[in-house]
Amino acid sequence: MSRLIRSGIVLPNENSDWGALFSKYRVVVCDDEESICDLVMGVIEKRLKCDVTVVNTGEAALALVEEGGVHVVVTDMKMPGLHGVPLVERLFAAAGGDTYHLYDGVSAGFSVCGCGSCGRG
Repeated sequence: MSRLIRSGIVLPNENSDWGALFSKYRVVVCDDEESICDLVMGVIEKRLKCDVTVVNTGEAALALVEEGGVHVVVTDMKMPGLHGVPLVERLFAAAGGDTYHLYDGVSAGFSVCGCGSCGRG
């Protein structure tokens, strides 16, 4: 079986059972658009077999991280209320220093340069 190595983690190839590797993780999907939540949740549940919780506000995502047991947060960067860099900084602080990687589908008008201190690596 061929393997892909990223950031020191050995991942199975596209034909492998990703669920065996990722099913132990709890993922929070945070977006104010229900259709986006459904899409992201569907992909994560089907492909990675993770436990997925969907919330529609940054405040709700932060509350779940503060409760503990959340391994990954996938969030929209532009939502009403708490969002973007301030949300990521608070998630980072609440999670005790886990690394966050930021991606944005629309690069115009948004800069991640303010997130340099949000994670290691």
